Amino acid sequence: MAVGTVGGPLLGGFLTDAAGWRWNFYVAIPFAVAALVMLQRSLHLPRHASTRARIDYPGIVGLSVGFSLILLWVSLGGNQVPWASVTSLSMIGGAVVVLAVSVWWELRAPEPLLPLTMFRNRTFTLAVIASIATGVAMFGTSVYLAQYMQLARGATPLESGVMTIPMMGGLLIASTVIGTVVSRTGIWKRYVVTGSIAMVVGLVLLSTLHYDTPFWIVGVSMATLGAGVGMVMQNLVIVTQDAVETRHLGVATSAVTFFRSLGGTIGVSAMGAILGSVVASQIRTGVGGLAPADQVTAADALGGGEIPTVSALPDVLRTLVESAYGIGTGRVFLAAVPLALVTVVAVLRLPNRPLGTQTGVERRAAEGGPAAAAGVAEVDDVPHVIDVVEDSAVETGSAVAGLAPVGSGRERDTAHAHPGD
Repeated sequence: MAVGTVGGPLLGGFLTDAAGWRWNFYVAIPFAVAALVMLQRSLHLPRHASTRARIDYPGIVGLSVGFSLILLWVSLGGNQVPWASVTSLSMIGGAVVVLAVSVWWELRAPEPLLPLTMFRNRTFTLAVIASIATGVAMFGTSVYLAQYMQLARGATPLESGVMTIPMMGGLLIASTVIGTVVSRTGIWKRYVVTGSIAMVVGLVLLSTLHYDTPFWIVGVSMATLGAGVGMVMQNLVIVTQDAVETRHLGVATSAVTFFRSLGGTIGVSAMGAILGSVVASQIRTGVGGLAPADQVTAADALGGGEIPTVSALPDVLRTLVESAYGIGTGRVFLAAVPLALVTVVAVLRLPNRPLGTQTGVERRAAEGGPAAAAGVAEVDDVPHVIDVVEDSAVETGSAVAGLAPVGSGRERDTAHAHPGD
């Protein structure tokens, strides 16, 4: 998921150059169809006792409206809507009221959309806090690094995608290698702490960007940030799943992912406001120092308020615009540093206990849950398993073959000796 998010600019740049930006939306369709086919062919869920669930419609509406108001306020603020205005106050005030009512309801709902009692769990709460900042780092960099490459370094959309490969490479390598180590040993905290520190270092390095920063420095900065995100992002989900009751596995996983996406969305909008403000200020200052004839040229080329095509600008304006976007991008990443520091503090405070070696089915049986009583298993309740796809894996009846609990190599070998478990 993270590689897809960060690698999107590479494919998107190619499509934009070759066929136009709209194809960035169409390209998702074959992937979605392929996902449907793969799920139908490979995801074999056992039957389980059916239960009647109450859908929390008030919770769905309340949380959606409250968070949407915040997103709209951050997106429109400082541009279409002044920060200090009645409209801004109405948006943020309305969001606070709606979310407060939603919290009141979620505490009383028979089957809440988001059980707030989970926040009594220290691991869950700290993982949510850390995920918010991780989302800002991941989504923010994927958006504004591509803009930096195009507007501060004069790259084409395709070139900008290629130039962000160090970020994608650092993320892919770190998440794969560290994920394997965590799966084999059950030890995770040292890697999550290291990753959160790497995120801070990467953002600090990126905050020094200018339009003429040597690219090797840019590449090292991106790789450092990518490695940090790769060590933190998915391991926070695994740690959360290990710390909550099996009946809350689904909602706990969804909550961590939701708050990561929410943080990323709000962060991208806030970063955009910072970038726009800094770039406008830098361009005004730069244009004021030009000769009168060049000021007229600048007014014609930049007066429309649209993002310019840098390669088409006169040399005197091209350098000015590239410098403005370079400085603005650096300020954007500097603004993300405090959030990354919050992630460091949050992961440092996570209880340091090794991951369990039981599958979700075994945990449910130990807890005496309804799945154990019915003699059935819900695959969604398996938090720490390695999905082994082998030619010899055979599904018999409702048993799921090839599920091995994470732990030592010895424990996994034992699990493979009894695939029906």
